Amino acid sequence: MGRTGEAVRKVVSYGFNPAWSPDGASLVFTTGRMELKPQNSEGRSELWVVSAKGENPKRLLEGDALQPSWSPNNRRIAFYGRRFTPPGGLDI
Repeated sequence: MGRTGEAVRKVVSYGFNPAWSPDGASLVFTTGRMELKPQNSEGRSELWVVSAKGENPKRLLEGDALQPSWSPNNRRIAFYGRRFTPPGGLDI
């Protein structure tokens, strides 16, 4: 959207905790909602990146990721991750 709030446009129809890349060309986001404490979130949260135009969404991580943030040089993405054990435990 513009700086005064006009021309709002949805980039993707899903996702939470978006972060713009420093060059403004991409958006990274997660599929899981995070409340105040990341350790209390429920279920898995994948990490996705999409162009600013909403084209070519790409899953970066199938594990568990929250609160993504781009590095200033636009080359890395930091995120909060945690181990996930499904209900009933993990079969090994």
